[in-house]
Amino acid sequence: MGKSQSRVDLYAAIRRDHRQSGLSQRALQRKYNVTWRTVRRALDGQWPGERKAPRRRETRLDPYKPLIDGMLRADLDAPPKQRHTAKRIFDRLADEHDADDISYAMVRAHVKDRRAEVRREAGLGPQALFVPQTHLPGAETEVDFGEVQVVFAGTVTRAYLFSLRLSYSGKAVHRVFATAGQEAFSEGHAHELGYMEPDRRGAELPFQVLTEREEKNSVAIASNESFSGWTKTFTDPRLCAAIVDRLTFNGAIIQTGTQSYRLAHIEAQAGRTATG
Repeated sequence: MGKSQSRVDLYAAIRRDHRQSGLSQRALQRKYNVTWRTVRRALDGQWPGERKAPRRRETRLDPYKPLIDGMLRADLDAPPKQRHTAKRIFDRLADEHDADDISYAMVRAHVKDRRAEVRREAGLGPQALFVPQTHLPGAETEVDFGEVQVVFAGTVTRAYLFSLRLSYSGKAVHRVFATAGQEAFSEGHAHELGYMEPDRRGAELPFQVLTEREEKNSVAIASNESFSGWTKTFTDPRLCAAIVDRLTFNGAIIQTGTQSYRLAHIEAQAGRTATG
């Protein structure tokens, strides 16, 4: 594990390599230099445990910390010009409490961090917050368009890159469209099912949608793959057969041929740009 990699990122990387690359547990141990228990916890979907707090080493300043806290709390109601500086706190400890065994550097370092903590404890400063990000399988995706330039038929043409990323697994789909409109947005989502292999739970989601809409609402699906090739996406043969059965029952199948409207549109746009 790299020094800059958190345990959350480590667990995510182990799960991703296991699902996408098919690495064995032993290969994952060697790649990330971790024990088999760490690999097992990551593959089981466990949340990384809290790190054990190191035992704090006692210092000569410890007996005087309650006194310092008292001075800092008194400063909360004092005018800015009358508040204790680190030097004033050090002098008071030496004069009033015979603190001859501590140095000014020790007091200054402690006061620097402790002053902000005392204000937060009193509700006068910003609170330290942590918002964990959790993504359930198949629940969230991140989508955006980006403008790119491509060389098409020898001409530099402006296009739009559709990027879709599954928040849980990190799998992504990228497609280039002539526009960034609603049609491209919807078609990019449709291609997601064609390029990603969902797990059992993910494959059950389309089946549930089709079942709930059966004989109640219409469903329109466009596919570049014949039904015999749907097992590449829905790897469970029985579930794939059930999805095809739901779609074809009382349905109409329209074969549009192999001519691509998008390709013809981009070619025409490139021709207009070249002649213009």
